[in-house]
Amino acid sequence: MTQDGKRILVSTSGESGPGSGARIRLFNENGKLLWSKPVSQTIRAQDMSETGDILAVTTYDDKIQVFNSKAIPLWTHSHLGRSFILSKNKRILVFNDEASAPKHAFFLYDYKGNLLASALNEGVEPIEVAVAPAQ
Repeated sequence: MTQDGKRILVSTSGESGPGSGARIRLFNENGKLLWSKPVSQTIRAQDMSETGDILAVTTYDDKIQVFNSKAIPLWTHSHLGRSFILSKNKRILVFNDEASAPKHAFFLYDYKGNLLASALNEGVEPIEVAVAPAQ
């Protein structure tokens, strides 16, 4: 949900693959559907910026997909994890919390999809990440 409560992002996940029912939907504060967009695979996690201008969805086919407020795809990268949008810094964090001993703990992107940072796990399994609400 946007910080002002005027936009609400909802995801649904069906079976895997095209036509699966995996979609993201944007609603206004009255529950009116603004748009609906299918995504490639079952949705793992989602986030939206404070103003609703950037939306990030991670799926179980190891992708992060980033959209603008009109559902236009901005970029996609191959990473499994949960997305966190850091609105004030215009960054998107993809945190890998899978139990499969992933090679990287996280990836940090700018809003244009440029990789800014990443960290190796170094033999340990990441468990959790904390993101301050004011980010």
